[in-house]
Amino acid sequence: MYTLTQYNKAHAAACERIGLPVGKALGTTPHGHRHAYGRRLSNAGIDKALIRRFMHHASLESQDVYTQANTREALAALEAAAQLLRDKHTGTFSTSDLLLLDIELND
Repeated sequence: MYTLTQYNKAHAAACERIGLPVGKALGTTPHGHRHAYGRRLSNAGIDKALIRRFMHHASLESQDVYTQANTREALAALEAAAQLLRDKHTGTFSTSDLLLLDIELND
């Protein structure tokens, strides 16, 4: 019998053989593929109802964890907000300033 553990090990070995680092956040684990797929659909502007269908979820809420912004996307949004603040004010704001000051990005 082929177990899930054996499959995960074989999958990781295959990724390593072709030079891919293995990690859920990278989309290179079996379950990580689902997250990467959900993010790609969301980034492409696909309607949430269709993403739910494509990912075989029972509800729209169940896909939220699969379509959340990753760290790179969140950092890019903070950098863009910091640039808007720099353009609007003479002071200098960094990404860490936004995090420390808890500034709402929608103001």
